[in-house]
Amino acid sequence: MKNYKILSVRTKYWEMTKPPIQPSDLEKEGCVIMKLNDPNIHYYRYLYKKVGEDVNWVNRLIMEDEELYNIINSPNTEIFVLYYKGSPAGFAEIDRKTSDQVKLVYFGIIPRYREMGFGSYLLNWTIDKVWTYKPERFWFHTCELDHDAAVPTFQKAGFEIFEENLEDQLILG
Repeated sequence: MKNYKILSVRTKYWEMTKPPIQPSDLEKEGCVIMKLNDPNIHYYRYLYKKVGEDVNWVNRLIMEDEELYNIINSPNTEIFVLYYKGSPAGFAEIDRKTSDQVKLVYFGIIPRYREMGFGSYLLNWTIDKVWTYKPERFWFHTCELDHDAAVPTFQKAGFEIFEENLEDQLILG
């Protein structure tokens, strides 16, 4: 088993309290976004690891199978996978546990597909999808370990920071 340690990292909490003025351009050649229905933990962990390995995503990799299965198969959880020319290129996971708020739980692009505009494309698609649920707020948190393009992508999409903290995070040791 791999070694893990706790690291104190700067964490930013982002929110959007109204939909964008204009919906996004939802066309990107070679791309399709599909809801992952009845997700199994093996495929989910594959996506999670591919997207998050270089930015220290570990929580869902070490989680017990039953706990992970229950989370990703909850009626409150929706997972949308971005495919490029038939191969998975990234995913967005949202939590609709509360009717007035939607949380973006995980979001990212597999490294080999970064720098192709897929992050903005998937994020804008997700934003448009979330606002069809008519929440009062769409929010998430990110930390300084995320990809360098994350913050500019979130800002360009219209998210604003509402809180910053130093928080402990589990990382590979």
